[in-house]
Order: sequence, then structure tokens, then C-alpha cells
Amino acid sequence: MNTHAVALGLTRYWAKYQKLSKSTPAIASWALALVFGFGLNSLDIISFYYLFIPTWIFTIIIYTVLAKKYGADLDYTGAILLDEKEQQQITEYQDEMAKDDKPHVEDGSKLTKLLNSFAVISLVVISILAAKVMFYSPTMTIYAENKSLFETVCFVCTIIYFSCSYIALKRHKKINS
Repeated sequence: MNTHAVALGLTRYWAKYQKLSKSTPAIASWALALVFGFGLNSLDIISFYYLFIPTWIFTIIIYTVLAKKYGADLDYTGAILLDEKEQQQITEYQDEMAKDDKPHVEDGSKLTKLLNSFAVISLVVISILAAKVMFYSPTMTIYAENKSLFETVCFVCTIIYFSCSYIALKRHKKINS
């Protein structure tokens, strides 16, 4: 038994070895799981909050049966060996390419640190104002005021965040190019 086989006698990546562009068992399992889950919910057989477990088990069983029917239990030794050879060649190629890589340099300049700080502060401000709207708006009037402030400040902070992050990224790339 090869390293790609599982306990059920099915081969991992069997759809790839068959050169399938789509996996009918996967698509059918997904669709049947939706029908099963919504069916249990609509028939009020099980609470919505507990649907995941029986639907998950159902999907595993359906996929396993369908995968076996579509050929996951066939012998793919030749394809597996070709795949392992290809993976080895990719690894060797990447190792060869990595020899020319320069060591990574962190940009510790004051300007980049300041840009990153502004970016983080802008995200913190957005989060605080979002929490204020969500948790500290007991009346519709206060909610409207908090929401208006959030929208205005969020717009400005988003521009600050993306501008500072973009400039810091460009500086980082320039140092490491």
C-alpha cells in the first residue's frame, strides 16, 4: 500500500490522477448535503444548531461511496510515481532558484515604523468607533450620531491605513530588491 492510499482502500488525489476537471462525487456530495441539511431543518427533525454533525457524517458517507464508484479505489501506482517525480523536480528547481536569493532585510527606519504605527492606529480607531456604534448606542438618536461619526472617521482612517501601508510596502520592496 502506497503513502497515498487511505484505510478505506481509496487513493488520495484520485481525481487528479484521472485528469478530471471536476469531481462529480465532490459536487454531488455537496449538493446532497445541502438537500439533507435543509430537509432536516424544514421537516423540523433536528434543531438548526445541531444540523452540522449529521450533515457532516452524511456527506462523508456519500462522498466515500461515490468516490469509490467513480474510481478512487483503482490502482494509480504509475500516476503516483510520476507525481512524486514531478514533486521532486519542483523541489530541486525551487532549491536551485533559492540559491540566488538575497537574505531578507527588515526595514527598521523611523519613517517606516511611523507609517506602520499610523496604519495600526487607524485600524484601532475604526474598531473602537465600530464598538461604540454597536454597544454604546442605547437610543436611535445616539445611534445616528455614533454611526455618522463612525462613517466619517472610518473613511479618513481607511485612506490613512491604505496610504501608509502602501508606502511602507513600497519602501520594504525597494530595500529587498
